[in-house]
Amino acid sequence: MLKIQKFIAAGAVALTAMTTGQIAVAQDNLIDLPIAGTLPVSGPISDIYLGLVRASMMALEDNADKLAAAGWRIPANGEYHVEDTLQKVDRGIPTMQLQLGRGAQIIHSLITPIVIAQAQLATRSNALIFGSYMQGPSLDGLDNLLVGMTLADVEAKPLGNFAATVLEAKTAAIIFVDDEYGSLTAESFEKAYTDGGGEVTLKLPIPANPTDFRNESVRISITDPDIVFIIHRGGYSLAIETLRDAGYDGLLLSGSAALVAGRLTPVAAEGEGMILSTVTGSPEARKTFRERYEARWNTDLPAESALIPYAGTEVLIAALANVPATNELDVEDIEKAWMSLGTVDTLVGTAVISGRSVVYPINLEKVEPNGDLVVIGSCDETSCTAQN
Repeated sequence: MLKIQKFIAAGAVALTAMTTGQIAVAQDNLIDLPIAGTLPVSGPISDIYLGLVRASMMALEDNADKLAAAGWRIPANGEYHVEDTLQKVDRGIPTMQLQLGRGAQIIHSLITPIVIAQAQLATRSNALIFGSYMQGPSLDGLDNLLVGMTLADVEAKPLGNFAATVLEAKTAAIIFVDDEYGSLTAESFEKAYTDGGGEVTLKLPIPANPTDFRNESVRISITDPDIVFIIHRGGYSLAIETLRDAGYDGLLLSGSAALVAGRLTPVAAEGEGMILSTVTGSPEARKTFRERYEARWNTDLPAESALIPYAGTEVLIAALANVPATNELDVEDIEKAWMSLGTVDTLVGTAVISGRSVVYPINLEKVEPNGDLVVIGSCDETSCTAQN
């Protein structure tokens, strides 16, 4: 039996106040913020992706006065134009070209495997890609790109150490999506886990859009490791249910990416259960955000992953507030302002600027039998601590 401490914590991350104050600067003196989006807002689980977009729009609306002080006018109610990528990777470039042709210079996008091509297009066009959710390759060597979230490989490192040193799990299997995003995250978890004394007995790459996990689940069930770490682009609930059906009742581990498609299946709580390292803020912040989101859009919050683009947009706003408004915007000025921020207080806690991305406080959360998440600890960049 693993040493899993099941203590519920209230969370130490302070709630950042979200306001809806009116702009105090005369609108006639402002310059339109050249922001637009290329995001998948139709098709399967489109409500989840729409939730990410709406969260970003809310952050703009809530901080309109801060941007106005720098001379920027946000789109009405923060609702910038979004070109639908139809959840197809090959739509990323043509939709971005459409927005550039309309004069947009800040392109809100999911960071996908084609981010290198997108960054090259942005560089040629004096544009900036702002990624609110990262499921793409490394940012090394890329320009004209900022990501308002903690990268998955950074998040995986303390979880790997926690599994080995606190849970004292001796063996692990790793299921990872077979691309640079999945490989980097799997390697980060594996190194931290093995450095802590654990042994990875099975590594299984999977395609980006698998139709089932039966073969992988049978192999894991036969090997019967103490823990299974899963990093994927979607379909977490399918993977979890298939693992349990195959007879594996050990502990499952994953990160914030497991929440992008909404609530996890309650099956995750069966057996030894499931623990996530997440960037979702304190319980108080989540409750307040959910209430404000549902009042603002008159619909349920589809997934708590929406807190991340809200916080990431807060960081972007902090940078833009230091860039005087102009019709001749050089996006390099935004990058320089971002890099010089140091830290920014956000909805999910203090964001620490780390190059082109940020590092937020990380929670340890356990999946409850009804699918809810309960905070049981916290992590820094190297380790996690379960709270008593």
